[in-house]
Amino acid sequence: MPSLIALTGATGFVGGAVMRALLERGFRVRAFCRREGQIRPEPGVQVFTGDLVRDCRLDEFVEGAEAVVHIAGLVKARDREQFEAVNVEGTRRLVEAAAQRAPAPRFLYMSSLAAREPDVSDYAASKRQGEVAVESCPGLTDWQILRPPAVYGPGDPVTRDLFRQLVRGRCPVPGRGGGRFSLIYVGDLATAVAALVEKKGVPNGLYELHDGKAEGYGWAELAEIAAGVVGRPVRLLHFPKAVMTGVAMAAQLAARPFGIVPLLTPGKVREFCHEDWVARENLLDESLDWHPKVKAREGFANAIAWYKSHGWI
Repeated sequence: MPSLIALTGATGFVGGAVMRALLERGFRVRAFCRREGQIRPEPGVQVFTGDLVRDCRLDEFVEGAEAVVHIAGLVKARDREQFEAVNVEGTRRLVEAAAQRAPAPRFLYMSSLAAREPDVSDYAASKRQGEVAVESCPGLTDWQILRPPAVYGPGDPVTRDLFRQLVRGRCPVPGRGGGRFSLIYVGDLATAVAALVEKKGVPNGLYELHDGKAEGYGWAELAEIAAGVVGRPVRLLHFPKAVMTGVAMAAQLAARPFGIVPLLTPGKVREFCHEDWVARENLLDESLDWHPKVKAREGFANAIAWYKSHGWI
C-alpha cells in the first residue's frame, strides 16, 4: 500500500499544490481542514477535520503516517498573539503529537524566508518560533524545515494585486527600492516538497530554495520581466516606507471595527522594505535531486493567463 502523508494546509494555495504533487508521486494523503466540505473527496485523499489550536485528536491525524507535512499557518493576523496561537502553538502541538508516536513520523515544516529575520515583523517572529518548536522537540528524530522565498503562481490571492498592477504597466516599489529577493513558482515548490518526502536520509536542518536565480531579483528586473510578458513598458512606482506605514496604520484602524485584518500592516511594510530576501543558505537542491523548472518569465506568463481566464485581473 502506498505510504500515507499527513498534510496540513491542503485547502490553501501552496498546500493544495503540494497535495497534488504528492498524489502524482503515488502517496496517499490525509488532508487536514478546519470545516467539512473544504476538500473534495478524491482517490488517494482522506479528509480529516479539526483545529490545530484546540483539537485533541492530533494523535489520530498523525497515526500511521510515514511523514507529516505541516504547511498550515497564518500570513496575516490581528496581533502577535493570534500569530503565536496558530503559527507557534499549533505547530508545537502537532510536533508533539508526531513525536509521541512509535516510531515518530518524519516531520517537514513549511516555514518562510522571513523567519531568517524574526525582528522584522510579528509574522516573521512566529515562523521562527515555529521552527524552534520543531528543532527542539524531544523524540522527533527526523525533521526538515523549508524556508521558501516569495511564492507565486496561478490561483494565488496574495500576489494577485501585484500582477494586476504589472498588467497595467506599473510596478510598485517599496521603500528605497534597493532590495533583492528570491522567487519560487508554486509548482516547483510543490515538487520540491514531494521530492523531499520521497528522499530518505536527508539531514535534519533548515533548507532554503529559489527558482534557480542565485542572486535573486531587483525591482527593475521584475518590471523588465513583466514587460516582456505583458507586451508593454512597465514603469517603477516608488512608495516611501513612511507613506506605506501610514497607509497600513490607517487600514488597520479602518478595518478593526469590522473584524477584518488587512494584508498591508506595519509589519508587512517592514517585510516589503527589508533589502535582503535572497535565498542562499543551505539550499535544498544541494541536498536533493530536485531542481526548479519554471523561470520567472514563464511563471509570470502562467500566473497572468490564469488570473485573466478566471476574471481576477
